[in-house]
Amino acid sequence: MTGELPFGSIYTLEPDTDRLDADIARLVSRECTQLENELCELTASAFCVLSPGGHRALNLALRAAGVNPGERVLCSGLATDSQIQAILLTGGVPMLVDINPNTFNIDPYCLEYVINKCRRTSQPVPRVLVAGDLFGLPAPHEALEEICGRHGVALVQDLSESLGSAIGQRYAGAFGRFGVASLAMEPTASRAEEAGAVFCRTSGEAAVLRELLCEIEGGSAEPWRLAGEEWARASVALSKLEELSRQLKARTKAAERYRKCFRGSLRVQQVPDGYKSAWSRFGVLLPAGVDREALIAGLHQLGIPCEGMRRYTTGAQDDWERVMLRNSQSAASRLMTIPIHPYLTRNVAEYIAGQVLCEIERLAAPDPFYRNGSK
Repeated sequence: MTGELPFGSIYTLEPDTDRLDADIARLVSRECTQLENELCELTASAFCVLSPGGHRALNLALRAAGVNPGERVLCSGLATDSQIQAILLTGGVPMLVDINPNTFNIDPYCLEYVINKCRRTSQPVPRVLVAGDLFGLPAPHEALEEICGRHGVALVQDLSESLGSAIGQRYAGAFGRFGVASLAMEPTASRAEEAGAVFCRTSGEAAVLRELLCEIEGGSAEPWRLAGEEWARASVALSKLEELSRQLKARTKAAERYRKCFRGSLRVQQVPDGYKSAWSRFGVLLPAGVDREALIAGLHQLGIPCEGMRRYTTGAQDDWERVMLRNSQSAASRLMTIPIHPYLTRNVAEYIAGQVLCEIERLAAPDPFYRNGSK
């Protein structure tokens, strides 16, 4: 076009869509490639495939592991809602494994027992285990890897709460066949800004994951909108990764303050020797006689946000629920999480812990043994 443009024509000119598409593709590719590289370095994984949200990442890993409709998938008796939903979305059926009452994560001995019981009763052994890292503490993945390897079970580590944690020299994400993560990095973050990631070991598995992602996302929205959302998620996740190391140190310090306050009064999650927790949430195990809902309501009135632990139930009426998940049942009815974040000062931590203990004492039945701090 030559000469002066007529009034208003700048708003009606057709853009060079081919060039615009190429520019958007380069922008998205640069952000996503940088994020994938940083995540691979952080987890010591060979390959990383981004996805829209941690829930979708776990769904991708389960599909890549070959979960078919109607198949049972092993998971913790304290599996999170997102883990259960991802299993159900693939058509799988959750099969619960009891926990260690000290760490609240899957107990390897219970996993071995479940697998052996399947063999004794001529039931097919589930082909996939989803092992989540509750409250940021890695499950005993080295032991789980050994058991899964002997029985032909694919281990999928869910490190949505434990990014940056480690067992010895191995970081979360480097265990099992797949690792999955939510990059929201806070339990309360909006799903609109949440990116997810799947970690795998071979280029072939990465290619399968990308094909599955294209199959799921294809046609779900306009290409421009999908590209914009993908770029936004990657940008937000990159900014959070820059702060991850500092936040992990601050959360660890906040957790130590809580542990000191509750020592001798309440049981908290134990961190085994050689383990490094990300402390995404801080869980306390309440005494058996305390009404957890009343306690939570009382703390909310004091301005202390906290919540109880919910547990998925299969609805089975056999001994599986009644006998084989005793630790999970007990913990689910007594676990409560209290606020933990990088800006938790000593005074605030002591105030929260003090109010928790005061409310427990108020609600508990008179019991001199408990009042002496022996429970």
